[in-house]
Amino acid sequence: MTAFVIESYKLLQEDPVERNTWLLEQLLIQGYNASVGLPPPSEPPVPPVFSASARDIRVNVFWFLSLSISLGTVFLGIVCLQWLREYQKNVPIDPQDAISIRQMRWEGLTHWKVPEILSSLPVLLNLSLTLFFAGLLDLLWSLDTAVAISSTIVVGLLVGFVVTTTILPSLQLFFIRDNSLQKPQCPYKSPQSWIVHRIVVRLIQWSRPSDRVMRLSTRLGRYKKFFDNKDWTATDIAWNQHRKTKPEAEDLVSGLAWIDLNLGQTVEMITSIAQCIQELLPNQSIRLLQKINSMFEAYFDDPKVNDSIRPKHEETPELLSALYLEKTKRSFPQFDTQHIESTIRVLNTQLAEASTQPTTQPNSPISAASQLIHHDHPLVFPFVKWPVISVHQLPTGTSDLYQHFSAHSFRFS
Repeated sequence: MTAFVIESYKLLQEDPVERNTWLLEQLLIQGYNASVGLPPPSEPPVPPVFSASARDIRVNVFWFLSLSISLGTVFLGIVCLQWLREYQKNVPIDPQDAISIRQMRWEGLTHWKVPEILSSLPVLLNLSLTLFFAGLLDLLWSLDTAVAISSTIVVGLLVGFVVTTTILPSLQLFFIRDNSLQKPQCPYKSPQSWIVHRIVVRLIQWSRPSDRVMRLSTRLGRYKKFFDNKDWTATDIAWNQHRKTKPEAEDLVSGLAWIDLNLGQTVEMITSIAQCIQELLPNQSIRLLQKINSMFEAYFDDPKVNDSIRPKHEETPELLSALYLEKTKRSFPQFDTQHIESTIRVLNTQLAEASTQPTTQPNSPISAASQLIHHDHPLVFPFVKWPVISVHQLPTGTSDLYQHFSAHSFRFS
């Protein structure tokens, strides 16, 4: 760019070659006049006054502005790095004072608009490139048409791409057909696209559409949720709040499945995912397990499994968490104990419920277990292959019954 600017600067000055050519022409004219006997002119010839063309002035304006903005952006970036380096500087002081100083520095950065200044630097660079391309095309069109056409096509494609990706995040809210906003969000977010987005939102606010119009125009009404957003992060939060109110929302489930696939190689991460499965709604946990491993598809297609999973029952979250641990404990044996404890707690709940149901011998734990195994509430765990147990092998006491199931050697698939 600097070489182009230096060459364009010459366009604002008189060309020495053209001046020497004019002087040679005058010498030849005077020599010819002397040879034919013509008298010399009464006044010496005046050289032509140099005046830069409008094209030369435009090219220099574009290029010198481009150079100034690009160098200014570099200068501002260096200054901002100095600010950030001072913000990140650590000193050996009391931890309480360190936390207080960090908070004080952060409040200073936000109050004095340092994040906004940093986000404006890429915009300035884009403006610098735009001015450079404008000057380049202006110069080429005055020199050669073929070269100018080829360069214009390339620059036009680049500018068209940038303009399109800049306005798409703002227009997606209007043109998307899914009112629940479950379609993939446009990722072309940048400082310049945020400026366009705020312009679109402001225009809708300034037009002051009535509430009735906002209700009738579903697409126009979508912008109402984003009127007060200050940046793209706030917009994403509002978008997510709208998406997760719909039953078909899969962001959390897909996100946890991605974490299990890419980050689930540590005990801490597996423990966290198992805890999340207990806290999710049962239908979300089931979809998560199906995304984590395809073998769970067959489990949940089994009618016995569907009978044993009761969405509104308190044992269901732990049952699904234990199902996740069943897959994981093969790689991490340290989860065996936690897995078996979860399994026993679920089975104890089922046995307790069965013992409260009316039986032929209400005080007989054998009768209760028999009904649990063979009747309406079967002793079914989605991933447990139970050994064949005769009812006569069960202990006679209720407390002994639980101890028997806890101590029994289960075989897991």
